[in-house]
Amino acid sequence: MSKPVSSLDVVMFSYNFLNYLPDALAGVAAQTRQPDTLLVSDDCSPANSHEALAAAVAQFPAATFVRNETNMGVVA
Repeated sequence: MSKPVSSLDVVMFSYNFLNYLPDALAGVAAQTRQPDTLLVSDDCSPANSHEALAAAVAQFPAATFVRNETNMGVVA
């Protein structure tokens, strides 16, 4: 009997999270089981910080960066 295939997906939500994102991503990278998918969603952070967020996320091969064009608040 074969083992079931499992996947590990990580979702991170961000709003004004630029100062904490490197540590959060390092925490994910330090795990013994790397995620199959890493999704970072930015809820329209101000001051164009999305560019720095996207650059930080791009260092992870399994990562996808998504930015909301308008702030969705808690429902994002």
